[in-house]
Amino acid sequence: KALQYSSAAGHKAFARSAHRSAVRHLEDGLLALSHLPESADSVSTAIDLRLDLRNALLPLGEFARAFDYLREAEQLAIAARDRRRHAWAACHLTMHYFLRGEYEHTIEYGERARALGAEIGEVGIDAVANLCLGQAHHSLGSFPEAIGFLTRAVTALQGPLVGARFGMSGLPSVAAHTWLVWCCSELGEFDEGLRRSAAGLEIAESVGEPWSVASATFAQGLLRIRRGDLALAVDTLGRGLDVC
Repeated sequence: KALQYSSAAGHKAFARSAHRSAVRHLEDGLLALSHLPESADSVSTAIDLRLDLRNALLPLGEFARAFDYLREAEQLAIAARDRRRHAWAACHLTMHYFLRGEYEHTIEYGERARALGAEIGEVGIDAVANLCLGQAHHSLGSFPEAIGFLTRAVTALQGPLVGARFGMSGLPSVAAHTWLVWCCSELGEFDEGLRRSAAGLEIAESVGEPWSVASATFAQGLLRIRRGDLALAVDTLGRGLDVC
């Protein structure tokens, strides 16, 4: 019961962005789990709790702790031959290497996650991996390649997946549009960038997810600055600041 209630409390806390509470409850769940006999189900739960802890620690900026839990989840999934959980661990490691500025590892793990996602037919894994690969290529200045990956992510995250978070702070569907806007800004493709920014902002506002609304307005504001529409940029960025 301690495991069940701790896990449920952690998920509820994460859903309302109470990340420190989420971490506390999820770590209580891991402690409770350590008192249970090992089984296939307990190993699966151990992996899931570590993946959840990564999700809660990331918005707090506690990257080292999150990374440690994620590597533990990866090793457990490999040992258990759990392809789905291995794929998600690889997918989240892709994001971590991106945040650390290690773009070679980002691309390596991103391609690994895509391959695993395709093997098990998990659309969400493929979409998030494409998002991370797009971010890495953007950071390397490879904007056409980034646009290719990000467009695939946008295409996959339609219908019921448009509001899925997959453990991320914001909506991946909006993030894919946001990074496309930044690529368009760099290439001077302002009309396409405005179309993408409007689409991303519409999704964020329809779901009512504040992080995504803020990031979408930030991208749109940056594009307007690059285009020279400074009055409109001030208005857009002001809206985003209010959300923050």
